[in-house]
Parts: sequence; structure tokens; C-alpha cells
Amino acid sequence: MREINIKRRRLPRFEFRGWLGGGIAHRDGATCVEFHPFEEKTLLSTGRDGRAIVWNVDAVAELKTRSQEEGDDIVEEAAAPGGDLSFTEQDSRALWKGGFSADGDTIFVASERGSTHIFRGRSFGNKLCELEQLKHCLPNFDPTARRNANNQFQLGVIDSALAPDNIALTIAGGRAILWRLGTPPTLVKEVYLPQMARGRSVDCAYSPAAGCFFVTDRQGGIHRIWPDGRLDANALTPRKAPGAIMAHGRINARSNSVGELMTVASTNPSDPRLDVFTLEAGNYVRRNRNDIRAEFPLRSLALHPESPVVAVATGYRPALFAYDDAERVDIGNGGYHSAPLTYVAMSSSGRYLATAGDDGCLGVWEDTLPR
Repeated sequence: MREINIKRRRLPRFEFRGWLGGGIAHRDGATCVEFHPFEEKTLLSTGRDGRAIVWNVDAVAELKTRSQEEGDDIVEEAAAPGGDLSFTEQDSRALWKGGFSADGDTIFVASERGSTHIFRGRSFGNKLCELEQLKHCLPNFDPTARRNANNQFQLGVIDSALAPDNIALTIAGGRAILWRLGTPPTLVKEVYLPQMARGRSVDCAYSPAAGCFFVTDRQGGIHRIWPDGRLDANALTPRKAPGAIMAHGRINARSNSVGELMTVASTNPSDPRLDVFTLEAGNYVRRNRNDIRAEFPLRSLALHPESPVVAVATGYRPALFAYDDAERVDIGNGGYHSAPLTYVAMSSSGRYLATAGDDGCLGVWEDTLPR
């Protein structure tokens, strides 16, 4: 988790730079994009085509298109890195999520096949292990329940997170499993949360300050899971809405640490609120709540590391809000995806903003204000 240095009301001014690879990076849609925690030009993307790719933001270009005899032009496939900078899942099953460990030396990708792949280093050349959650869960069901179980787990592992001391969390169906990484990995504890049983309205992250994982569910609840398997269900007041998304960060105001920040937004258009929580005495306390005016659905949040700003994946290009008063922050022209956004991410310094969309393209924005 990065530390966030709040410079009073310094709002970024993002301008669109271009599209990674100059074309469609992931056939059938991009599902996630995340920056490396220290190398601000390095980012990871995943997609429904079963590919995970490590990019450099300098690999941006205008979209390359070719004409059709009838209808609109076709966007060409992106010029993506190969070799150890690319990973393809068996049978091209979708990869829902990817990311880096806090030290940047481990990569994970969560797969529709029902497992999470773990790689050491900053590429896919050194695979450490595979956390096979579906293989573990399904044998525990009796035959009469297997059909429902298969429906419950049809999306495979929908999210994962990494913690210190080689601990990982994977989520599939209504189950969260804690693992100790190694060759082979060791299952630590299985936790059941019925609210997570269906759909992809789940978000998870590890909080260094609280020393636990936070997991949202499809009913808007937020739960804490400790690395030893203890569960604090509905640790924060449930939003009573069909789903919630969140983003974490460390706050540091003028070098005086004031704790950890978490923003939470509902995925329900009838509940257009952004809640901001700070960690105080080991517990999250709501700092403020503001209505936000954005297109729905909201699918991802990302905190700016130097400004009181949160980016939201909404509509066809990102929206930025000042989270203390929900003021809309202007961004430059361009950067429109041809299908709704699925994910947003901020680089470690806040210089770059990246977007992923259902069109399979990955956009890059840059803060043009003097740093």
C-alpha cells in the first residue's frame, strides 16, 4: 500500500496521452489494470482473453484502425509486450484481477479456472505456485449440492490480495481462503461469507495499518479477515445496497501521519454516495459522506497519492472527485472508450492515471501540473 501525501487542495490536471499498444490489448474486454507500487511507469493488465501483460506507460499511441467495406473502422490489436512480460491462461479462460505485492516483487493473477497464479519478480518468468481454490472447494460438497456449487463457482477466483509474510487471500463463490505461499502453497483457513455467493460485486485489499484484509460483498457490507483466519463480519455499517467498491491508501498530511484512508462507493444507482473512512485506534471511522454525480455503474476506485482526489471507473472515461466535498475535478479532452470502463488505477506518484474498458483498450492519462 502506498503512502498518500495530502497537499491541501492541490488538484491534478490530467491530460490524455494515448492507448497502450495503440489498439485492443485484450479481446472481449480488459478486466483490471494496476500500477507497480514503486516503478510509476510499470503497470499490469488482465482481460477476458486469458492474458496478463506487464506494460510501460511510454508504449502509448493513437488507436490503429483499418477500414471495412461497410460500417465503422475496426480497431487493430495492440502491439503488446511478449516473452516474460506476458502470461496466457490455459484454454484462454478469463483473468479477472491482477496486481503486485506491497514490495513490488510478487505478481498475482486471479483466474476463471478457479485459481490464482503467483509469480516472483516483476514479470511472469518465475512462477512460484498456483492457489487452486476451486479444486479445494468442490470436493467438499455432496453430489446433490454440486450443481449449485458449480453455478456458485462458475466465475472462478474473482479477486485476490497479498499480505506480508507470504500470506495470500483468494475469493471464489461465497468462500475466502487464506494461503501461505510456497512450493507447494499451504491452506491456512477457509472463511465462508454467504453474501459473496454470487456475482462479481466483491473487492478485497490488505490493510497494513489494520493488519487485516478488507472484503466488500454484493450486499454492500465490508468484512475484516485477519491472516490467522479470524473474521469480523460487517466490520463497517452495511450500505444496504447491491455491492460496494473500495480503495485504500496511507494518509500523510505535511509529513504528519494521520492514519489510513479508505473510500467506499456503492454500485447501486439509487445510492450515489462516497464514504470516506480513516483508521483511528485500530478501527475505521467515517470521516465524511457525500453524494457523487456520476454515470452508473461505478466499477472501480483509485486514490490519488498526493491530492484529496479519488478516480472512478464510470461511463466511457474516468471521473475524478475531491473526496472531502465530492467536487468534480476537471480532466482534459479525449480518452473515450467505445465501451464502459471496468477499472481505474493511479501510479505511485500520482503522475499517471490508467483506465481499462470492456472494449479491451487501456488508456493512459498524465498530470500536466508542475511537480
